[in-house]
Amino acid sequence: MLKNKSITEKKRNIEEAVDRRDSELRQLALNIHAHPELGYQEYKASDWLSTLLEKEGFAVK
Repeated sequence: MLKNKSITEKKRNIEEAVDRRDSELRQLALNIHAHPELGYQEYKASDWLSTLLEKEGFAVK
């Protein structure tokens, strides 16, 4: 039973993190949709995603 509560808490934490970034994630999705790129040639989308992740403290290579 404790394990399920832990999963529920983790889900809530994820939902809260996504909600806090709603406008930023929505803009990212709109930018990717508005600027389609061919498969394996997603340079703009890759740059936008990398920038967002770096802003959140991730090391992107």
